[in-house]
Amino acid sequence: MKQYNFQEQKGVGDTGERILDAFFMSLGYEVEEVDLKSQRRGIDRIIVTPDGKELKIEYKTDALTASTGNVFIETISSTKSGALGWALKTNADYVIYFVPDWEKALIINPKILREMIPQWIFQYHQKPVKNAGYFSFGIPVPWNVIKQYCKEIEIKVEGVLDEENQD
Repeated sequence: MKQYNFQEQKGVGDTGERILDAFFMSLGYEVEEVDLKSQRRGIDRIIVTPDGKELKIEYKTDALTASTGNVFIETISSTKSGALGWALKTNADYVIYFVPDWEKALIINPKILREMIPQWIFQYHQKPVKNAGYFSFGIPVPWNVIKQYCKEIEIKVEGVLDEENQD
């Protein structure tokens, strides 16, 4: 079993955050970063809509979905600490699950996601992901299945990565 590289995945996540921030700002949304306490509760951003509504958002960027076709619904973050995965612990109003190679994301309502987890555990089975000194567990749910329960959007932001590479 291949070990998950935290630093590598953090880099993917950081890039995804920059792309998603730029995308939402291009639509006229205000994007606010949050403190560490909020991040620990599964909230990465506060997005303010043009009409003033504040939404708590969690970003998830998964490059592997492009090759597996599955969304990894994390149920246990660490077998060492017993921490729940993002799917069960997030306090966000919505999770934005972004696949960079597809330039697509799912806007997932965590309440609906949690209602489906018991069915998906039996249907798709939880799988372990090896990390340094512990395992995470999650359910690999096919993209085409999960998108029936949420909204799929195209994420096109010209120049975000080009600007970074010029530094």
